[in-house]
Amino acid sequence: MKIRALFQTFTQFRLVITLAIMLLPVIVLAVASFILFNGFIDSFIEVTDEMVVEIQPNSQIQSMLPKFMSSLDHFVFDPHESKGRTLQRQARRIDTAFRNQLKVSFTHKNERLQTSSAFREWQKAKTMALKMVDSHQSEDDEPRDSINKTMERVDIRLDRSVRTLAKANNVAISEVREELADARASRRRNIWSMALAIIAGLALAIGAGVLLARSILRRLAILAEGVQCLGSGELDYRIQMETHDELGQAGEAFNIMASRLELDQAALAKLAMYDDLTGMLNRRELFSLLEQEIERSRRSGEEFSVLMIDIDDFKKVNDEHGHRVGDKVLRGVAETIENSLRPLDKVARYGGEEFLIVLPQTDRLGARSSGERVRRLVEAATIEVDKETAIHRTISVGVAVFPLDARFEEELIIAADQALYLAKEDGKNLVRDYGESRGEVA
Repeated sequence: MKIRALFQTFTQFRLVITLAIMLLPVIVLAVASFILFNGFIDSFIEVTDEMVVEIQPNSQIQSMLPKFMSSLDHFVFDPHESKGRTLQRQARRIDTAFRNQLKVSFTHKNERLQTSSAFREWQKAKTMALKMVDSHQSEDDEPRDSINKTMERVDIRLDRSVRTLAKANNVAISEVREELADARASRRRNIWSMALAIIAGLALAIGAGVLLARSILRRLAILAEGVQCLGSGELDYRIQMETHDELGQAGEAFNIMASRLELDQAALAKLAMYDDLTGMLNRRELFSLLEQEIERSRRSGEEFSVLMIDIDDFKKVNDEHGHRVGDKVLRGVAETIENSLRPLDKVARYGGEEFLIVLPQTDRLGARSSGERVRRLVEAATIEVDKETAIHRTISVGVAVFPLDARFEEELIIAADQALYLAKEDGKNLVRDYGESRGEVA
C-alpha cells in the first residue's frame, strides 16, 4: 500500500522506479554485450594464435628443407669438411624445429599425422645425406652414379616432406575456417538472444544494443574477410583497423602473421629459382627457360644461341687460396658475366664453375661476338680477395645455336659443352662453336 501511495503521490519516485526498470534491461544488455564482446575477441585471438603457433613454424621448416638440399649439392660438388659440419648443423636445426612443432597441441588429428609423416620423410632423407657426408669424410669414395642416385632419393624425400607439410598447413587453414564458422554461428545465436532481450526491454536499450552490435560486427567482418583472403592465398592482404582495442590488437596480430607468411613464401620462391652462392638462376630454372625459348623459336622461326662457360684452372684457386676465396672468385666472375649481357639475355649457374647463357634472337655470328665480349671482360677483370691479394681468371666459351646444332634442350646443352671442350683443348681462354667441334667451318 505504501509503494502504491508513493507512486500515486510522488512523481519523482515514479520516475526513479521507472528509470530503474528501464535501466535493468540496459544493464542486462551491457553485461550480455560485454560477455559477447569478449567471446568474439577470444574466438579470433584463438584463431590468430593457432595460425601463428602452427602455420608459421610449419612454413619455416618448409624453407629450411630446400636450404639443406642446396648445402648438400654444394658438399657433393666440393666435399669439404666445413661444409659437412654445416650440413650436420642444419640437420640438427631441422630436427629441433620438427620436434618443437610436434609438441604443439594440434586441434586436428590429421595435422599431427601429416607433420609426423613429413618428419619421417625428413629422417630418411637426413640419414641418407649424412651417410654421404660420413662416407666422404672417411675418404671412402662412392661411385658417381651411386652419389647421383642417393641425391635423387634425398631430393624425393625432402620434396615429399615439404608437400606433406603444405598439406598440414591446409588442414590448419581448414580448421581456422571451421572455427570462424562456429564463431559466426555463435554470433548469430547471441544476436538473436540480445534482440529478444532488447525487444522485451526499452526502446533505448534496443537502440544501444543495435549500435553496440554494429560496432562489433563491422570489425568482426573485417577480421573474417582478412582470414578468408589469407586462406585463399592473398598473403599481401592487410587489415585496416581504426581502433586499438582488443579487436584492433587482433587485427595487428593478423597483419604481423600475414607479413611473416608472405616473407616465408617469398623466400621459398627465391630458393626454388636462384643459386645461393651467385644469385643467378639455378639449373632447374635454366631448363624451364630453355624450354620456353625453344617454343618461342619454333613459333617465330628465329634462331637463338647458348654459351657454355667454364672458369679456366679454377681448381688452382681452391688449392692455393681455399674454398672461401674460390667462392669469392665465382661470385666475381658471375657478376662480370651478368654485367656484360643485354637486358634480354639470361644467365644461370649450370654447376660448379660452369655457367650457361641464353641469347634470344641471336645467330652464330652474334653469339660468337657475345662470347668474345664476355671472355675479354672476364680476362680484364680483377677480383680483389683482400688488400694484398687480387686474382685474375680467364674463361673458355662454347657456342651452340638452335635449331642448327640441336632440336631439344638436352641436345643443345651437349652441343655447347662439346664446343667448350674444344676451347679447352685448343689452349683455354678461347671461344669455340659446335660447328668447329664437328670439323665444319665456323
